[in-house]
Amino acid sequence: MRLAKLSNKLEGKVLGHTIYDPFGRVLLRRGVPLTGPYISRLKRRGYSQVYVQNELAPDLKLPQVISENTRAQATRITRDFAISAVNINDESADLSPVRETVETIMDSLCSHPENVVNLTSIKTIDDYTFEHSVNVCAISLILTREITDREDILASVGTGALLHDIGKLSVPLQVLLKPGPLSSDEYEQVKQHTTAGHNLLKKLLSDPIPSQLALRHHERIDGKGYPHRLRGSEIAPLTRLVSAADVFDAVTSDRVYGEAMKPHQAIELLQSAAGSQLDPKAVKLLSSCLAHYPVGTILRLSTGEIAVVYGQNDCSAARPRVRVVVDAEGEILEQPVQVDLTENSDLSVDKVLDEYPKSVREQIEKRASSSLGG
Repeated sequence: MRLAKLSNKLEGKVLGHTIYDPFGRVLLRRGVPLTGPYISRLKRRGYSQVYVQNELAPDLKLPQVISENTRAQATRITRDFAISAVNINDESADLSPVRETVETIMDSLCSHPENVVNLTSIKTIDDYTFEHSVNVCAISLILTREITDREDILASVGTGALLHDIGKLSVPLQVLLKPGPLSSDEYEQVKQHTTAGHNLLKKLLSDPIPSQLALRHHERIDGKGYPHRLRGSEIAPLTRLVSAADVFDAVTSDRVYGEAMKPHQAIELLQSAAGSQLDPKAVKLLSSCLAHYPVGTILRLSTGEIAVVYGQNDCSAARPRVRVVVDAEGEILEQPVQVDLTENSDLSVDKVLDEYPKSVREQIEKRASSSLGG
């Protein structure tokens, strides 16, 4: 399976992964051929990417670190709680669903003890804030469990990460969803979400960690962040982890003002921001824990061969295990060759491909026609 941009070019492709709506209900099941009406329906619901079956590696399945159903339910619970808490604006908001959601995400991560995690998901632009919060929670827990196994700290970080953007509900929707650059006044409005979130969580929780994460996740190591322009060691280590998780998921998401980066591009961006915007230790930890090239990614290797990622290596998140499916001359191999990039130092990733080159696609179509007797 591979992640593909949702367009009419996908008509006839087989859906590689079940799609759920924000309420956990099935929209389209894995294995369904995509039709024009299905594609239009998904676009109307805000989807910009879907997983489709990889024609040269049809057996590949998306590693389920957190199931899409669990993710959808977590998104709904986060949304419902945030709206309720902001509207009530007092201590009576019920936090138990949030705590249970964090526990569910923690349990999902504990059932996948591998060091390098494939953490990819399809998101809708319309529900970005809450889907983003669920991903930031998961990534923050992955990073935090690398430095502590204390369940109380993990629960605090998970809760704070899940609710870190709750203050955005106080920002006008037309500002949050503005497709172009923000004016200085609009940017000031957006910046207020950290203080608003902090004030609300401070009322709701005796635990200070979640409210501090909401307040300080936009502070920068160089002192140029907000709201208090904290610098270096003034920013707590746990906040630095959540900040890195926040940036990574933001830039790997389609938003109203920009398309998503691929994971390896996002990690390169974070590495360039290490020491200025982000904590170098947090970036290094994230870079070692999250897959640079998730399962299903199509790669052109330094030899000119084309390969598909089928697994990760705990010792190197940037050098996965791949299946070579097209030779250097552009011919599809009858028998794919599995290669571990950590064991082949002379091989490197030259480029990530969105799809197979035209000549390869033509070979795939010819094979499909032959198998149908055409």
